[in-house]
Amino acid sequence: MSTETQTETAALADFMVNHVGLEILAEDLTDKPIAVVPQGKRLESLKPLLDEYRARPERISGRSEHITLDSLIEHIKAHDTTETAVFISRDPARAVAVYDYMSGTGTATGMDATPNWRGWRATHEFPLSREWKLWSRASGEKMGQGSFAAFVEDRILDVLPAPDLTAVPETESDKRLHELARLLDGTFAGPERMMELARGLVVHETSRVGAVINTNSGEGSIVFEEEHTDGAGQKLTIPSLFCLAIPVFDQGTRYRMVARLRYRKSREGLSWWFDLQRVKEVFDDAFQDAATRIAGDTGVPVYAGMPEEPESL
Repeated sequence: MSTETQTETAALADFMVNHVGLEILAEDLTDKPIAVVPQGKRLESLKPLLDEYRARPERISGRSEHITLDSLIEHIKAHDTTETAVFISRDPARAVAVYDYMSGTGTATGMDATPNWRGWRATHEFPLSREWKLWSRASGEKMGQGSFAAFVEDRILDVLPAPDLTAVPETESDKRLHELARLLDGTFAGPERMMELARGLVVHETSRVGAVINTNSGEGSIVFEEEHTDGAGQKLTIPSLFCLAIPVFDQGTRYRMVARLRYRKSREGLSWWFDLQRVKEVFDDAFQDAATRIAGDTGVPVYAGMPEEPESL
């Protein structure tokens, strides 16, 4: 406690003793006086009263909320990070920076680290991107020809060119893609093929399905018959796989995902749907990349989980 604060405390205590009937019992180890109030003889601390006259608070507390990860990172960098730790969790997807997590020159488990209040925080809730929500919600949902064609046309900018599976994979991502294509035994379609498929489905929406043929090439064929003829009509070649590039989190990095295209013939016609592959792995990659970026850009320790509750008096 500063000399000025000590003088103010002593003067206030003397006034309360002489004019209010206050009795000072003792002072604790940090020189905060403890008083006995005449009414009911309750123990009271004078600190809240003294705090009312401070020009500034003794310490910073509270929480700021950041819409983007960039904002959180810049906020962390703008403050003294020697006592800061960041916690990042998957469910809910959230990053919490605790600026007064520990004191001292050691690590969180070092002998030189001392307790801190853990009450000054900055948070970022990772909002899922619109693209992620749309594709995830539609994955596995059966649609009619018209609905499926409309969905593909609306989201065609998310579709990647077909990968070259004859090339030697150079990255871990490419290796996983090659392995997945081998396991699914399929061929990829790019945006042009997907648009051709969507437009073909619109053209033949009122046609009768003549035959559904699965080939050994990883593709399928559907033969549509016009209602006024008995012969075979136009044949539509169906790819079995396509790739997407969508961000997991809003305004985040786009990640490559594989979708498996499915269809089924019934009395009502054809049902269409797709199944996104390895969704959890893609989400985990985005989560880990966010944690790595926070650590790399700020230099603070990043832990998986949630921080302890703030200390209280």
